[in-house]
Amino acid sequence: MALKNKVARALLVGMTGVATLALTAGTAQASNFRTNVTMPEQTTVRGTASFLSDGDSLAVCDRRSDGRSVAVDVEDPTTGKTVMRVRANGNGQCSRKDSEDTNLVEGRRYVFWSDVSGSGDGYTRLRAAVA
Repeated sequence: MALKNKVARALLVGMTGVATLALTAGTAQASNFRTNVTMPEQTTVRGTASFLSDGDSLAVCDRRSDGRSVAVDVEDPTTGKTVMRVRANGNGQCSRKDSEDTNLVEGRRYVFWSDVSGSGDGYTRLRAAVA
């Protein structure tokens, strides 16, 4: 009888643990970020980029009065295509796009690239993030 009770208790504890894991396991967490935008091989901050996965909101701000604009492209690595571009023109100006403009696929990883126009240096990879 005592052995039966121990086995029953062990099964109950094991089943409770499995049920707890099943109920608390979620999907991949989306990535929110805020970062500075610089030209390649430089540390001078030209602007900022902020992404909020809830609503697929990407804001880009130009922070220098230098005749250049700051842009961020969002690339879908499964296709290699740019699916969103936000460009801020001029010192102190910000631009934003969200899911009303481009609805990113939930749970998919995207790559964010920055460009400072007029720099002639091309794009710089900012980071990868999950929508």
